[in-house]
Amino acid sequence: MKLGILISGGGTTAQAIISAAQNGVLTNLVMPVVVIGSNPYVKGIEKAKAFGIPTEIINRKGFQTDEDFGNAILKTLQKYNAEFVSQNGWLPLLPKTVITAYPKKIINQHPGPLDPGYEDFGGKGMYGTRVSCARLLYCLFTKDQDPWTESDVHFVTEEFDRGNLIRTIKMGLPKIDRRITPEDCENSIPVQEFIKHTAEQIQAKLLPIEHENVILALKDFAEGKAPEKIREDRLVSQENIPLLHRAKKIAIALFPKG
Repeated sequence: MKLGILISGGGTTAQAIISAAQNGVLTNLVMPVVVIGSNPYVKGIEKAKAFGIPTEIINRKGFQTDEDFGNAILKTLQKYNAEFVSQNGWLPLLPKTVITAYPKKIINQHPGPLDPGYEDFGGKGMYGTRVSCARLLYCLFTKDQDPWTESDVHFVTEEFDRGNLIRTIKMGLPKIDRRITPEDCENSIPVQEFIKHTAEQIQAKLLPIEHENVILALKDFAEGKAPEKIREDRLVSQENIPLLHRAKKIAIALFPKG
């Protein structure tokens, strides 16, 4: 399965995928053919080059319309005969042109639990450590006695993080004895520093799980399987939706760069 990889950051997942393809569980199953970066400063591009993978830069700012942006991505994927696409830390919303050309063949990794069609820990602005922070805050605000987060892989659609789930792997969160309220997070610098440090630790611990999850999803698709997961229980109850929105807002404020 010839794979195109889309990245916007350090490219650690792309690196893990390429390594697994060249000498791991994806050998003879997945062949990365191009890594596309969303801007000239994407550090993951150099990592891809070190593995001998062709790279391209396609910056949204260089195009007048989403359609033109999408056509450029599509043309590049077709240039390298990519059959499947994996978004790994890719930040721009993928244009409809590309999604239409690759139905059910574009996946995305997300560092937190999603519940497509319902309130969850995705959406515009929810990426990077912000997601781990929002999940941590929500568990604190709702006094969850068994806090956890999740690595999710899902299909890409025309909206951020709305595609059906493919694979999920849970990870426990640290139990924090102290009571922390939204007001504490908004007004207390020591609390903010504590939350930021804890969220960064969570994100670092979750990252290798994300790598594993994406690699296993790609293995399934390469073997002709069509994994899809439906969540039986809602992540967020109706009464807790305001707390979710507040947790996400605080997380974005604490991590302005993601």
